[in-house]
Amino acid sequence: LRQGEFVGVALSSPVGKNDGSIKGVRYFECSPSHGLMVRPNDV
Repeated sequence: LRQGEFVGVALSSPVGKNDGSIKGVRYFECSPSHGLMVRPNDV
């Protein structure tokens, strides 16, 4: 994960990149391939 602020987004379809965790760190809960981390201004 790059520097700066990110927002975790849980998607309704399995088109994401993670399950709410990145490199073993849990940021939020969602099903596998249903999560994305995006910049706040991208929400």
